[in-house]
Order: sequence, then structure tokens, then C-alpha cells
Amino acid sequence: MNRQKLNVQLKSLGNLIMGEAKGDIETLLTTGYRLREKPTSRPVPATPKKLEVYLTNTEGVIIVSCQRVEFAANYIARVSLDKENWNWNNFENGTKVMLENIPTNQLIYVQMQTKNSAGRSDWSMVLEAYVPSKDIPSVKKINISNSMV
Repeated sequence: MNRQKLNVQLKSLGNLIMGEAKGDIETLLTTGYRLREKPTSRPVPATPKKLEVYLTNTEGVIIVSCQRVEFAANYIARVSLDKENWNWNNFENGTKVMLENIPTNQLIYVQMQTKNSAGRSDWSMVLEAYVPSKDIPSVKKINISNSMV
């Protein structure tokens, strides 16, 4: 392979890595690639807004979503039965986070948070939702209310 072809392939691989890192400087620095520009500090992402809870076809599995937040690399969702003990949590790269083994037939409290290499946002306002047992045939939005923490 000649140098020009190798250079093209390495640039292509570098672009793929940049896309996968989604702007996360810590991830980019671990690749071994030299960065053309010095990393600029990104601000801590804002607190998520417009939370929604969706039931799925699987009992005890919900999807929590929020409005997209600029500079967020990850979205974290958590669930509590009493607003003090947050026993269920998960994170995703996108605005929809799936949570499993959520108790059914009771009121739950849900919050979301965003994070990136600069830090974490505050937790969102608490969203209350009721998760019924498996009598729902399709995905449905189940917001009840927003309340202050």
C-alpha cells in the first residue's frame, strides 16, 4: 500500500473515531491520534426538560425521554418509589433511556440528568408516573404530573 492510500484510510478512520466520540474530549484523547486543534472546554450541559415516560410491551420496562440538551454526551435516568432512594438507573447516548425491573401497579418518581467531559447537570424536576401491570398492548405515554423535588 502506498503512503497516499494509507493517509486516506487513516483520515477516514480518524473521522469515524470523531463521530463515535461525539465530541467527548476524554474519549478522543485515549485514541492515540494527534488532535489538529487543542480541545476546547465544553460547558456542563443544561438540566433536562420535558420529561416523558413510556410503557413498553414488556412488564416492568419503561423508557424515559427528554428534550435534546446541547453539549450532552450522555443522558441518565433514575427511578424511585419515595424520592429518596433511587434504586433504578441507566444511561444512554441519546435522549431515550430504558429502565428495567420497575415495580408495577404503583406510583414512581423519575428524574433525568445530562453529562459530558466537563461534568454533570443538576437533576431534572421530578416526574410522577403510574406503571400498571402488563395489561397494556402497545407503547403509550403515561405522564401524570411534574412536581418539585
